[in-house]
Amino acid sequence: ALGRAQMQRVARRAQLARARANTALRRFLGGAEFARSLAQVEALAAALAGGGAEGGTWPRSRNAQVAMLRALERQRLLVLRQGKRLARLDADERHALRIEGKRLRYAVELCAPLLAGGGIKPWLRPLRGLQDVLGKLNDARMLVELAGPLGEDRALARVLAARAAECARDELPQAAAGQRRGQGLHLR
Repeated sequence: ALGRAQMQRVARRAQLARARANTALRRFLGGAEFARSLAQVEALAAALAGGGAEGGTWPRSRNAQVAMLRALERQRLLVLRQGKRLARLDADERHALRIEGKRLRYAVELCAPLLAGGGIKPWLRPLRGLQDVLGKLNDARMLVELAGPLGEDRALARVLAARAAECARDELPQAAAGQRRGQGLHLR
């Protein structure tokens, strides 16, 4: 309905944006900041493996475990607080919430040995659902942004913007209701 030529132009813009992002990613992966982060992850993995080999749990000190769980709880509360306002968040705020949700998910997965009762799956399932909805909305937003500079075809931009708004209208209420119910971490 939008026309093959318009969609091909959008596809070319998306390919160029992807190429630029890949170039930036290669630069980052070759840089000092990533090397430092990777060294920290390797040290953490070694500590986790070492803790299990000696019969203890990682981290060994109860104070360190409590500190980690408190940090998880702070991140959980941040995501829940923002998630309860989900229907009122603008596109940038929703994207920021998606990033905070990813941080929480990765931290929960890393600290799974410290979490009680049946593991992390019951808690992470709704978080992944929230991230899926936020991902769809961000994809719709990015498509509108990629199509916007086409300029000569305002109709395409209007159709894409309407589809993005429709996606938000359809997806946000259900995702927001799930966040209002709140999903909690149960700690050991």
